Amino acid sequence: MKDQLKIIQAWLQTVWSENDQRNVYETFIPKGRILGFNMEWIQSWQVTDYHEALLNLITDINISIDNYIEQEDKISMICTLTAKQKRDKNIEVKMRGSAFFTKNKGILIDAVILWNFIDLYEQLGLLPFNTILRAVSESNLCYSEIFDEKWIKASEKGYCDLIGGMEYNRVKQDWFDAGMPENISEFIHNLGFSSS
Repeated sequence: MKDQLKIIQAWLQTVWSENDQRNVYETFIPKGRILGFNMEWIQSWQVTDYHEALLNLITDINISIDNYIEQEDKISMICTLTAKQKRDKNIEVKMRGSAFFTKNKGILIDAVILWNFIDLYEQLGLLPFNTILRAVSESNLCYSEIFDEKWIKASEKGYCDLIGGMEYNRVKQDWFDAGMPENISEFIHNLGFSSS
């Protein structure tokens, strides 16, 4: 295993799994910076504020590196974080993310860390389910809720193959354009889909 990856793994392990904030200072150069916890670059030592905030929500954190690529002094990776909800350790949560690190002589210079926090907050109950889908929908939240409620009933009747992806969005938009007919099961059937 290459030295670069060992440095990153050590940082993930000590800072997040072992909750040791000292490693933030030891792994980065004094003027190191991080992007991803805020809309702007922050100094590496400032990540401790976000570290504490996250540890108030989850515990027993483990971060695995699913895949990575290296080029000279840079390394990019896809990671998976698993943890338990702090207020109820019976509830496990998981989120995916990507990270891009630049180092020099074994010390990190900067990092871009992009986690799917929206997915995590949905699992923790801090955001409603399907937040992204609701946000990008041209229709308002009320219509989305009506569709989702009727969609569940339709799915129970054999239309589960339409859940997710572009088919879901297309059918949903067609439903809005048709004036939100009451019988969504019949409406889906008339679109040419057959129940499985």
